[in-house]
Amino acid sequence: MPTHYTGSTDEVQSLDCYIKLMRATESVNRILARVLEENGLTIGQLGVLELLLHKGSMIQGEIGHKMLRSDSNTCTVIENLEKQGLIDRARESEDRRRVRVSLTAAGKEKIARFFPLFAAKIADVFSTLEPKEQQNLARITRKLGLAAQEEALKCESKKMKKEFI
Repeated sequence: MPTHYTGSTDEVQSLDCYIKLMRATESVNRILARVLEENGLTIGQLGVLELLLHKGSMIQGEIGHKMLRSDSNTCTVIENLEKQGLIDRARESEDRRRVRVSLTAAGKEKIARFFPLFAAKIADVFSTLEPKEQQNLARITRKLGLAAQEEALKCESKKMKKEFI
């Protein structure tokens, strides 16, 4: 369903595109959420496990930064993974403020077993698009995401300047 907003042509077109992007994202996430739930994971937990699997142990703050999550959300996700015995946390000796997060053997086994199933489900969902369409979608969403991220950083910088003035 297109937007019923009657602003400028640019606003209407952008809003229509945004609505379709959000609806598509929600539809895909609904399918993937079922797969995650069946395996006792949330999307945030999967992100942390997958990041640690492919990048190795990391500082907790870096995990949040890479996943574009708040510190409090990252902390909650990591605490829950630790309760499940999937990760370990340890304060670094040279800087006790920094907490290093690592996969446990159980965590490595779970993500190594689960991730191929998850990737196959994503491939199944995206199979409605031709390979070239998938490449174009990836390129376009990356371009949009990078521009939005840059804009968000500008806004955060302006906000911080106002707080210190």
